[in-house]
Amino acid sequence: MNNLPPILLVDENPGDRRLAALVLAAEFGGLELETAGTAAEFSGALAAARFGLVITEAAFSWGCGRTAP
Repeated sequence: MNNLPPILLVDENPGDRRLAALVLAAEFGGLELETAGTAAEFSGALAAARFGLVITEAAFSWGCGRTAP
């Protein structure tokens, strides 16, 4: 068991999500991980407000990780 909080992994590419999930699970056993691949899934997961960490890809088709100046 680890002391990591629940993690949300967000990536539009299903293969990338699976690979990242496998790497994280191998590194941190007993990981509580949820994934999202669409804006709706991402919004719904964030609304649950149960994650201590969110890992995302740098840019999505629905937006990007940067804020406007």
